[in-house]
Amino acid sequence: MYSLTNEIYFNKGVEGVEFSYDGNARHYVPLLRIAEIEKSNQYVARPSGYFLRGSQVGLSGIPNVGQGKIRVRYTAKLLQMDKRRGRVASTTDDGTNYTTIVLESSLPTPDTTELTDRENGERVSIIDNQGVVQHANIPYNDYDSGTRTLTLDSGVAIADGVIAAGDYITYGAYSSSHSDLPDEFEPFLVSYAKRALYGSEEASADIGAENNIITIWTNTLISVAQSIDCVYQRPAEIDGFYT
Repeated sequence: MYSLTNEIYFNKGVEGVEFSYDGNARHYVPLLRIAEIEKSNQYVARPSGYFLRGSQVGLSGIPNVGQGKIRVRYTAKLLQMDKRRGRVASTTDDGTNYTTIVLESSLPTPDTTELTDRENGERVSIIDNQGVVQHANIPYNDYDSGTRTLTLDSGVAIADGVIAAGDYITYGAYSSSHSDLPDEFEPFLVSYAKRALYGSEEASADIGAENNIITIWTNTLISVAQSIDCVYQRPAEIDGFYT
């Protein structure tokens, strides 16, 4: 079984699974989705299908090639919104993985409350000035506010993304300072924010009316989202033997 990324929308957004016997991008072939009860445990050169079990994907037919890869197509969650916590000054690495990220001391002043207050094992993202994610799901185990240095866990691969001076850091495994929502959502969010700001002193009797408005907005947002012809997807490759 292979573990799926926690970036998948509601853990239900798997669109398909493909297999390549040698990892070559031209050799990926789509697999048929099956029920787990239909799986085969025979060793084969190429599996014939795949099945889902919770947050894992399994193959029907066990690949007997060590260099094979599977590629999962999925609908991704929207990026978590967060403010810029600071700007990258420099990084260190061991040639394969990033080891530390140092934040600038000049403007913008690093806002690191979340980094220092959280327990070990939390994650951050690196974005450019347009909010485009450059490296995501970065685990860290310590932040030194004196030197503004974030010490990363092992395995933050250089090959997975670029962390450059001038980029920004946001809190959360898949986060950005810019929203992933389509432009069609903007008037609803602005209206909701205005009501939250200017309606905070209203009588509690208005709670029912507010709930009705939120329900109407929610239904409208869902309708707008369903009419947009786009799917948020990010490819993922998983290496190695099937176990």
